[in-house]
Amino acid sequence: AHYYTDFCLGTVLTSVLFWLTLGARVAGREDVDGSRALFALAAGGVFGIANVLLTTGIALAGLSIAFPLCIGTGLVLGTVLTYLVDRRGHPELIFPGVFLALLGVLANARAYAKMQENKAKSGAMENDSSEESGAVDSSTRSPTSFRKNIVMCIFGGLLMGCWAPLSTKSMAGDEGLSPY
Repeated sequence: AHYYTDFCLGTVLTSVLFWLTLGARVAGREDVDGSRALFALAAGGVFGIANVLLTTGIALAGLSIAFPLCIGTGLVLGTVLTYLVDRRGHPELIFPGVFLALLGVLANARAYAKMQENKAKSGAMENDSSEESGAVDSSTRSPTSFRKNIVMCIFGGLLMGCWAPLSTKSMAGDEGLSPY
């Protein structure tokens, strides 16, 4: 997580430096609505925070848990919100796919919870036998730590789902931003 935080700060500072030294020092053309730049800035900030939560989730829960929960939640929410902002596409094809992705996210979260329950049960059995020998296993986690990991990954996914509609809103219409 520290690497990603350093990367984000370095990217922002480098961008500001280039804008001040090599750029035109304007936030857009005359025909661009200034509030659109705020939507783009908010999208970038939300995306950065979501990625910090994703990388922290990977460090704490592991890649096989954090990535599907965070990215899957972001995919589901982002698709729904982006469709509400920009109603392009075929909803009869979009929403069944989103529903299947949601089922995958829920199945992954449930599998992680079951895995943690099984680890706790086997850890309790090992602790009972180790108490008799005087050894104590310090690697067992509290039962709420896995819930915190799941909540953090899902919260990161909720944030990840919000950047796409913000970015879409910044580019919508004739006065919206463009990559050029």
